[in-house]
This record gives sequence, structure tokens and C-alpha cells, in this order.
Amino acid sequence: FADRLRRCLSYRERLFTEPFYRLAHGEADDLPGLIIDRYGDHVVVQASAAGLDALMWPIADALEEVINPKVVIIRQDTPGRRREKAAAKREVLKGQYQGPTEIRENGVSFAVDLLHGQKTGWYFDHRNHRALLASMAPQTPRVLDLYSYVGSFGVMLAQYGADSVVCVDSSEPALELCRRAAAMNSVGGRVRPVRSDVL
Repeated sequence: FADRLRRCLSYRERLFTEPFYRLAHGEADDLPGLIIDRYGDHVVVQASAAGLDALMWPIADALEEVINPKVVIIRQDTPGRRREKAAAKREVLKGQYQGPTEIRENGVSFAVDLLHGQKTGWYFDHRNHRALLASMAPQTPRVLDLYSYVGSFGVMLAQYGADSVVCVDSSEPALELCRRAAAMNSVGGRVRPVRSDVL
């Protein structure tokens, strides 16, 4: 595992200037069923297949050797695991998780919950979508961000020039992190979180 993770790390370090990214992306990195997201010195390991459960400690040992994170969180709660009738759980394997973790993307800061948030806490796979929309923010003065989660799109658009952003989500904990992100980026006056079920 360590050799594969070193290859992953080498590639990501060429792409990203800060340590906030998907370190391992399953089959694309020769690690089927395994997602590893890096949040600075925190790492979330998400195993989508029950067959990986027996390999959690070797994976954790490889992470220790390659990047030595302070905190390792295991998220074994994907829908695929339920189909396999595998136990669903979330746990801190290493260190002490103190709650929301700060990340930065495209010059914007956010707070995410790695243990109780959606997926691994953040949707790294939407990074390019957020960057594209951010480039259009000056021409988009009003934004409605539905299913906003922690405000990843809405807060970013406000930071890049949108005058008024409404972020709608059904989760109050997610909206609280959205408010926090808006304050962190000094755009709280332009971001209005609304708790509602879009459907």
C-alpha cells in the first residue's frame, strides 16, 4: 500500500499547492474500492467494499509511513456496504478529532465535519465545477444554491463577486458550517442560509 500511496502523493503534489485533495481514488489509483481524502494533517479513509475491512490497519500503517497524518478517520458507511450486509461505522482510528476541520480550495476557506458530514466531509470531485462557476461570479450577481450542504458553491461564488447568495439545505448542522464558511471569508452579509427541503 505504501508504494501506491507514494505514487498518489507524488501525482497530487504536482496538481495541488495545498494538502486538500483526494489522495487515492479507487481503481484510478490501483486501489479498488478505496477512497482516501486528505484535509491537511487529517485523512479520511472510505472503504466502499467489505473486503477492505481486514486491510484497514495495513492501509493506516501505509498512511503513517507516507504522510504521517495527525488524525485518521475511517468511514465505512457507503450504500454499497449495506448491499453487502457489511457493518456501517465511522470511527477515529488515530488521533483525536476535535470537530469541524478547515480546508481551502481556490483561495476560499471552509469548515467541514469529517466524522459526521456527507461522504468524507467534502465533495472534492466538484473542485473544477466550483472553479468554473467562480469564474462566472462577476456576471452572476444573484445565486440560488440548492442542496448547498456546507455552502461550497454559494460561499465560493460570494467570495468571487456574487452580490447575493441563498444557500438551501435540509440539514441545520450543514447550514451552520455554511454560516461559518461565510464568516471565515468575510461574505456573511451576502450569504443567506435557509433550512428547507427542496423537494
